[in-house]
Amino acid sequence: MTAARSASVEGGGGEEGRVDIAGRHVLVAGAGVTGKSIVPALVELGARVTVTDGNAERLAELEGLGAELAPGLTEPPSDVVLVVTSPGWRPTSTLLVAAVAAGVEVIGDVELAWRVGQLREHPPSWLVITGTNGKTTTAGMLESILRRVVDADRGRARFRRRPPGRLPTRHPAARRTRRRRGSAGRPCFRG
Repeated sequence: MTAARSASVEGGGGEEGRVDIAGRHVLVAGAGVTGKSIVPALVELGARVTVTDGNAERLAELEGLGAELAPGLTEPPSDVVLVVTSPGWRPTSTLLVAAVAAGVEVIGDVELAWRVGQLREHPPSWLVITGTNGKTTTAGMLESILRRVVDADRGRARFRRRPPGRLPTRHPAARRTRRRRGSAGRPCFRG
């Protein structure tokens, strides 16, 4: 990442979604898993970071990461240009409502990851799974497929031959499906 590209985190809305964060104040709402992972990234981009959380013990775990720790904020400091919230925070929380009312952009950790990824010379590709049910199972299946297709050591696609219509026997879906013939005479799977 070059210094010129690391100075801003730009949203999808052009100039409106652009936030220059090098030297600017960013508030992280939540000191759990999300806070621990995004604070170092924001500090590396040159942001002045404040983290707030209602749990003092969880907040104390972030000492030494280069962020100011502020327990239980109900409104963002006046110079904050961006609030990054953890998934566990309700949009109706006092802090987030106050930030929106003050005109401060509030985004989640995934939006921040997307924006930071776009700063790279070669932005990463994303594979996104959404929905109410089945995300973990789907992610596990996709991981299994991708591990078999991509040779991580060489970075080149490599296909392993497997008889048509056969899933790996270790895969949970292989145990739950039975093979049938579709209307075109080709095998298809139904649970």
